[in-house]
Amino acid sequence: MTLSELPVTVYCLHRKGVRLERCLRHSRNDQWVIRWDRDCLQKDGTWRYEFMPSSREAEFLKATRWDTPEEALEFWEQWVAEHDLSFLI
Repeated sequence: MTLSELPVTVYCLHRKGVRLERCLRHSRNDQWVIRWDRDCLQKDGTWRYEFMPSSREAEFLKATRWDTPEEALEFWEQWVAEHDLSFLI
């Protein structure tokens, strides 16, 4: 086995801890989330605290999950171009 054969579960988007993570879903395709500490970047461009799995509502998941890592990365790149990242310091 080689590293290229292993599935990627996390990408580092920023050295201060922002990461793109795979969300494993047993009955459906995996989705992707942009996380910083315990917050998730929503599709409206705001950060929202992520509660424990049993407390997450469908609305929250829809607002914070992308179907592919490419979609999430594209959103992140657009978001970074429009925002000051000094809060990550």
